[in-house]
Amino acid sequence: MSRILLCFPIFSIFFLFGHQERIPAGHLQPLGSHRPSEGKIKSIDFIPSPKDFFEEYASISRPVIFKGAAKLSPGFSLWTDNYIREKYGSITVRVDYGKKENRNRPADDLTLSEFLAIYNDSDRYLVDTLPKEMWDEFFLPNCLLCGGFTTRLQDAVMWFSSGGSKSFLHMDTVDNVNCMISGVKEWFIVDLEHSKLIDMDHGEGDYCSVNVDQVDMFKYPSLQNLPWWSAHLEPGDCLFIPYGWAHQVTSLFRNIAVNIWWTPFSRFNSTDCEVNSENGDSSKAKLSNFKFTTGEQLRFMLLKVIKEHNGMMTYNVINPLIVGEHTGERLITKTRFSLLDTDQDGYLTEDNVMSVPADVVDEAFGKTLPGEVNIRGESRRRDDRVSTLLQSVEKQPPLVEEFLLRDDKTLEDFNKFLGQHSEQLDKSVRDFIQERLDDVLKSQQTESQGKHNEL
Repeated sequence: MSRILLCFPIFSIFFLFGHQERIPAGHLQPLGSHRPSEGKIKSIDFIPSPKDFFEEYASISRPVIFKGAAKLSPGFSLWTDNYIREKYGSITVRVDYGKKENRNRPADDLTLSEFLAIYNDSDRYLVDTLPKEMWDEFFLPNCLLCGGFTTRLQDAVMWFSSGGSKSFLHMDTVDNVNCMISGVKEWFIVDLEHSKLIDMDHGEGDYCSVNVDQVDMFKYPSLQNLPWWSAHLEPGDCLFIPYGWAHQVTSLFRNIAVNIWWTPFSRFNSTDCEVNSENGDSSKAKLSNFKFTTGEQLRFMLLKVIKEHNGMMTYNVINPLIVGEHTGERLITKTRFSLLDTDQDGYLTEDNVMSVPADVVDEAFGKTLPGEVNIRGESRRRDDRVSTLLQSVEKQPPLVEEFLLRDDKTLEDFNKFLGQHSEQLDKSVRDFIQERLDDVLKSQQTESQGKHNEL
């Protein structure tokens, strides 16, 4: 009997530790805590020629940091708060409410003066196309000035906050360079092949809604053993992120960056470089010298869909797949399909798509911007109960809308929000949030009971 009694606690301890070991590394910790990074993204202290950049980085999907490249832009030294306020203060921009990305709540329209007056004491975060009035003061990195890059430019996006902003883990359907004007950005980056393994549970935006501050490794098992690379961007640095490389970005300090996005391509245009190399005038790099050609990105997206369907698609197949990401509208109508079906045989092929001009592709998509197009038939999902609540009460303050529409709320988030704002909330809103909090608690209790039963 004594032997049996002695063995029982030993067995229990062994079983308990065995159970604990099944909790994945990094569970409920910040993204990247599950394993050390594979290393740092390569950094060089010069800007390669367009041809070298294409061959050594862009064409083989290899990221790289160009140290100091953004310092060549006048905006690097000019864009203080006072300068922006005095010269561009009346320009209207789109401003997010929270520094932690929330794609469910539309951005607000503010003037730059209004934004500058509040951003240091709030979570407001400017994310918008760089105003055209500022294009003279931002130069493209020299490695993009010929070879085909400038004929495929898609957008130049300005990111401006007081620091502390955090993006979702996501991937872009374009090649891009992110240039730091002010502040620091820390990057979590996943290579192309491993990015394909991530559960991007929001196919309508190519992003994963995991809480990057508390990663639930049980809910997102694809992240448990995910290898990753790190990058540290300082003022003046530019980082090339290839198409399809997943990444998550955290910004520190007063933070201004400009993203340049372009459609990937497979053949370098040497003739283009011979023409552009005749004049070494640095002002040639001004963003204002170029234009965005959205039709090329839409063509790229359309070719991807056709290739996935063995190089040929009928109207009935393609119609439900290409939709507006925000609206769900089916973009390729029969009339628009016929614009692309150049031989009018009822089939859309890669040759058809390659044979039409970019502006025709634009028209075939109803002139919808590439960032608002989804090629998987998925549109942005919203919680119907939240939408119904917001429609049934008076217009809520941005802080309340932001909280209600956020997907990744934790138990701590609920308690903190109610503790700080409960008395100011509309009763129906307060009751709704309390009900959701109760649901979270019940869910955790059920999960805990399930684990107890396993023991």
